[in-house]
Amino acid sequence: MPDTISQKFSCGFPEEWKDFEQRHRLFLERFPNLVRALNTAFIRRATLSEHIDKFCLLYGRLCCEDFFEIGLCCGNGYGAAALKLVRSLYERAVTLRYLHEHPDELEDFWDYHRVAAYKLMTPVDDTLGKGVLSEEIRAKVKADFEKLNRASWSPLVSNAGRSALITVGTSSTLSRCPRRRGSSAG
Repeated sequence: MPDTISQKFSCGFPEEWKDFEQRHRLFLERFPNLVRALNTAFIRRATLSEHIDKFCLLYGRLCCEDFFEIGLCCGNGYGAAALKLVRSLYERAVTLRYLHEHPDELEDFWDYHRVAAYKLMTPVDDTLGKGVLSEEIRAKVKADFEKLNRASWSPLVSNAGRSALITVGTSSTLSRCPRRRGSSAG
C-alpha cells in the first residue's frame, strides 16, 4: 500500500518528463526566474480604475495560464495538444497588444459576444432544430444584438445576412453538420 498521496495518484508520464528535462535543461534551470517575473506581474494587489487596465491584467493572466498548460502538454509528450494551445495563446497575446494600444476599441471587443450569440442562432436552428432555443432566449439574444452600435463595423460584420453569419468558427462548424430535418449533408 502506498504511503504518500503522490504514490497513490500521479498525473502525466514520468518517462516523458525525464526526456523533456534532458532536452530542455537550460529552460528548466531558468524557469524559476520566469515564475518570479509572472508572480510579480500577476500575483499582487492592484488598484485598477480603467477598464483597459483590468482587461490587460486578466487577459495577460490567461496568457500565462495558456503558457503553463503548453508546458504541461510538452512535458508529457503531447506536442500536438501543445500546438493547439499555442494558437489560443498567440491570438490572446495579439488581442491583448492591440487593445492595449487601442483602448477605445475595448467596448467593441466586449460586445462581440452578443454578435457571436446572434450569429450562432441560425446554425443551431438548422442543425438541432428550432425548438432547442426557447423564445425567451431567442428574444434576449436578438434584443442584445439590436442594442449594439453597428455604425463603425465592417460590412461583413454589420451585414446580418446568412452568408456573413456563417463565417465565424463555431457557426461555420455547425453549419457543416448534418441538418436535423433529415438531410444527410450540411
